[in-house]
Amino acid sequence: MPESKWPEKRRVQIDATMIQPPKEGKVWVYQVLDVKTRLSLASLAFSQLSSWNALHGLKAGINELNKYVSVDRFMIQSDGGSDFTSAPFQAHCKEIGDWAKCKTSHKGGMGVLERLYRTLKYEMVFRHDPQNLTELKALLQKFHLWYNTERLHAALGYQTPMQIAQQEGKMLLSA
Repeated sequence: MPESKWPEKRRVQIDATMIQPPKEGKVWVYQVLDVKTRLSLASLAFSQLSSWNALHGLKAGINELNKYVSVDRFMIQSDGGSDFTSAPFQAHCKEIGDWAKCKTSHKGGMGVLERLYRTLKYEMVFRHDPQNLTELKALLQKFHLWYNTERLHAALGYQTPMQIAQQEGKMLLSA
């Protein structure tokens, strides 16, 4: 669906990337991102791709976003992977808003989330070299906190995603 046809809703992106810890084999990291604030809402690692893991990640991300801002309806963006086009995932998207299949190359597409993955891999995974799923999960928690509360983002005027979310929350409280 082209961006011009997207309804006015809060955009949340979800995708999975593969990481291969030496003692584990393939591990899939589902990442959920709020486009407006750049908050990393969920970073969850699983031993396989599945619609249930994608759904778990999305629900965790939406619950996290609801802690900071009040949102009624969402535009969920993902690629066309089978985990995102599955009936359970699509049904949940319909409950909370709409779903749009996006590409990295599309304006307003998945480029923001792909940049998050690059940061995850270069700033955490490649530097700390987690050996298994347990170590990767611990590293994801550190990444999540660092990315949201310490890393300054040029796209946010050199503020952190948490600062932007808190400013938005204050605006909602004062309205």
